[in-house]
Amino acid sequence: MNKLWIFIFYSILMSSVEIFWDLGLGISEFSAPSHNQTIELSAFHRLEGLKKYYDNDYKTAIYHFSQLDKQDVNHVLYEYLDCYYTLGQLSEASNLLQNSDNQILSDNIIYLKSKINFKLQNYKQSLDDLHYLKQHYEDSDYFNIIRFDIEKINLLLK
Repeated sequence: MNKLWIFIFYSILMSSVEIFWDLGLGISEFSAPSHNQTIELSAFHRLEGLKKYYDNDYKTAIYHFSQLDKQDVNHVLYEYLDCYYTLGQLSEASNLLQNSDNQILSDNIIYLKSKINFKLQNYKQSLDDLHYLKQHYEDSDYFNIIRFDIEKINLLLK
């Protein structure tokens, strides 16, 4: 084993490449190719918002998500809505969804939309969202939950 270390040491010494290791970072006289690529502010806020969301720092995540442009909001819409839902700010979540059409939303967003409407006691809209899910997302992971929620809302409406 000692012979292996001696061999590695002499190999590095003889190759005339200066490498210093400090905390797992290798530094040499050769530079790595770098791209002069700037990160857009909207992309920064999207990434920071997602990091804060997964750290359960929902207020900071909402701040970052609110800085996004319309296109980037669509990429993090579920997380953005879930922040409001988790914090109990249901009217803000509803306002965010106000102009959204179910045809462009994923099944998890539509299900969250239904839960938001249910908490706001807008049972008819919640039921409509669940029926839409049942009809258009038959293979959804939410299918069994959807049937239960539909029955629950129908009992409340009677």
